[in-house]
Amino acid sequence: MRRVTIAIVVALGACTGGKPPNPDGGFKCAGELYDKCFTEHDCGSLLVCQPFGSLGNLCTQTCTAGTPCPNDSTGAAGTCTAGGLCQPAALNACHLP
Repeated sequence: MRRVTIAIVVALGACTGGKPPNPDGGFKCAGELYDKCFTEHDCGSLLVCQPFGSLGNLCTQTCTAGTPCPNDSTGAAGTCTAGGLCQPAALNACHLP
């Protein structure tokens, strides 16, 4: 019985109760332009969830020569791809649930 009690105390002492840090940023993605996403439902109005290679899936919008892409979180202008979608140089620093 004593060994069981010691094992429980050790197991409880190993857990600090704190959440692990979010490597992607300190806040939850809100579905804004250049936020990470899983599906269309993760993105806000008029935005679509599209895969962008190493960037992964992100919320983006359409663009044309007359409608340039907004700046990303670094201040750099997004690039309008051949498919007519805005691609940022960097994603917003947020994490998915």
